[in-house]
Amino acid sequence: MDTPNVKGNVAELEIAAAAVRLGIPVLKPLSEHGRCDLALEIAGKLWRVQCKWGRLSKDRDVVSVKIGGSRRSAVGFVRSTYSAHEVDLLGVYCAELDQCFLVPIGAIAGKSEVSLRLTPPRNRQEACINLACDFDFAGAIAQLGERVNGIHEVAGSSPASSILDERGAQPTTVGADVLRGRLGYWIDRVAAGELVLVTRRGRPRVRLSPVADPRLG
Repeated sequence: MDTPNVKGNVAELEIAAAAVRLGIPVLKPLSEHGRCDLALEIAGKLWRVQCKWGRLSKDRDVVSVKIGGSRRSAVGFVRSTYSAHEVDLLGVYCAELDQCFLVPIGAIAGKSEVSLRLTPPRNRQEACINLACDFDFAGAIAQLGERVNGIHEVAGSSPASSILDERGAQPTTVGADVLRGRLGYWIDRVAAGELVLVTRRGRPRVRLSPVADPRLG
């Protein structure tokens, strides 16, 4: 269980099994060495998933996930990360907890490592903190289904292009109650350039975008 390949294979199998238990179809690429390990069919849409092994900290309060890599080239070390053009979701399996998490690409794009906190920080900081409970596997699957269905419901009155960000990606969806409970955290994510769609009772209500967005000018 010590080698990265074995851990990666176990993580992939556990994440696939977690999806199957929820009734989610799982698709596997025929060839290896692609940027995604699996695809999950949620609400009629395919989501590309990169699967990773999560390490539990000594204090058992943080799950750390290494998501970047490096290789030697003729010009030195080249570091690689993941982007929205390559994957949609990061699937994480933590063996010590025997638990899976599902993280949207917006939270990990360009990063070499991500931390999921199992307990709130002692200083009560909320901004730039990833609470593991926000990425619980079953909850994330339900939110993705709500997001797709909500977009379908409003498609007749709101053009599809109006709910895409500047890269053509769908916005991150968050429920109104979750937004209210961690307002500072979500403000920081929007200020960093993320487009957020706020839902209430499963229906899209408000879009949040950064002030620098040219659409607001």
